[in-house]
Amino acid sequence: MNKLQLTIIAVFSVLCVLGADMPRIFMAGDSTMCDRKSAVKMGSWGQLLRKHVKQGVVINNMAKSGFSSKSFISKGLWNKLVSQLQEGDYVIVQFGHNDQKKKDPKRYTTPDGTYKDNLRKFISETRAKGGNIVLATSICRRTFGEDGKLTDIPKLKEYADATMAVAKECNVPVVDLNTLTRELLNSLGDEKSRELYFFFYNKKDNTHTTGKGANIIAGLFVEDAKKQQLEIAKLFK
Repeated sequence: MNKLQLTIIAVFSVLCVLGADMPRIFMAGDSTMCDRKSAVKMGSWGQLLRKHVKQGVVINNMAKSGFSSKSFISKGLWNKLVSQLQEGDYVIVQFGHNDQKKKDPKRYTTPDGTYKDNLRKFISETRAKGGNIVLATSICRRTFGEDGKLTDIPKLKEYADATMAVAKECNVPVVDLNTLTRELLNSLGDEKSRELYFFFYNKKDNTHTTGKGANIIAGLFVEDAKKQQLEIAKLFK
């Protein structure tokens, strides 16, 4: 072998060692979390979380646009995720936005019924594989009222509260992104907060974020995980 080939082998070996003991992060969620072709005009906090992890940490983002906790299971995505889980891996779960869609029985869940049941399923099956689950409440929609404060229309907080309740019941860590993003948006106000959500060519979208907004929200997740001293925090810079 020549010197270049030996160098390539040496570097590859080091990278393998660096990643060998690193658990992976799997993500299950909706369009506010899923990967996109470009994270500039419209991005997601799950996609931008990669900027916050240590070298060697692999994120397998299986979140999909338009999915609820119910359809994530019925369409086979959850089984696909679980089949790949190894002991020590982490799973971050965030649903709620599409679980609200009452007119779509394939996605709709009740916050105090089927939604909680689905979260319990995610928890028990992750634990059965020796994985670690972290719940996240759904990021806040940017809906300001006439008083200049965020409203909760439709009632997304019902699903956030249900997530918090299941986390307490099952003794699993939770990052309350709904509250954190609500506080962020209220602090910025109606006009300034537009920079974080998707507004492009007269398209007003108060649910999905820009790359800038996504990165800030990913930072909120990391900051809160560190503040709570969650196990997953060891994977972040």
